[in-house]
Amino acid sequence: WTEMIIISKKNPIFAIEHFLYVIFCLISPYLYALFAVFGSPEKDSTSFIVMICFESYFLLNIIFNFFVEFEIDG
Repeated sequence: WTEMIIISKKNPIFAIEHFLYVIFCLISPYLYALFAVFGSPEKDSTSFIVMICFESYFLLNIIFNFFVEFEIDG
């Protein structure tokens, strides 16, 4: 049953998730620089929702990485 929860690095789901992770990592510094210049967003604004989406995605990515197979180098 462990094969059902372990995600292979050759799995298309891993490739899609890794692609999204790279995109989010490229966009997030600009987003947070914008927040640093203009202040933190108001609770009901679109910027706040975008910030929560980014933070939630990074949290889910941390959890996702616990289920990716481990490969020993060499």
